[in-house]
Amino acid sequence: PVESMLNLKYELKQDAKVSFELYSIEGMPVKKIKAESKTAGTYYETIDCSNLQPKSYVLRITENELFVNQIVIKK
Repeated sequence: PVESMLNLKYELKQDAKVSFELYSIEGMPVKKIKAESKTAGTYYETIDCSNLQPKSYVLRITENELFVNQIVIKK
């Protein structure tokens, strides 16, 4: 669970356009980190969740045209 800051570490095997979005469980957009083109390597991203209500959210990580959804629980 996250209290205020969500810290992410990810690795790109190849150059990619990457973005992060938080959605409510109902599917409403809550927060979006603008898409950036990045070269292959390891990266760290911090998402400020301090103003979010305590409940579950969906974090969508997009790399080029592929995406992964992860549940994030806000305390």
